[in-house]
Amino acid sequence: MDELSKIKKKYGPTLAEVLAHKEKIDGERKSLGSLEERISQLEKAASEEYTRALTIARQLSGGEKRRPWSWPLNSKKSYPPWE
Repeated sequence: MDELSKIKKKYGPTLAEVLAHKEKIDGERKSLGSLEERISQLEKAASEEYTRALTIARQLSGGEKRRPWSWPLNSKKSYPPWE
């Protein structure tokens, strides 16, 4: 009985108010669960779009990364520096 008194003091003087508060919390929890699922879906979509953009960028650039020693062909510096 002591526990019920604590709950009523915290969430409302009647059992109906306590139960209404519980329903409200249950609804919020369910909403948070669906938000987590949506976040997961959006992260997956973002990853797929990033991969797609990277593929297109590689196609546009010829598919190879440039190396510092291949940029300035007329430079007096030696590339790579360890050669």
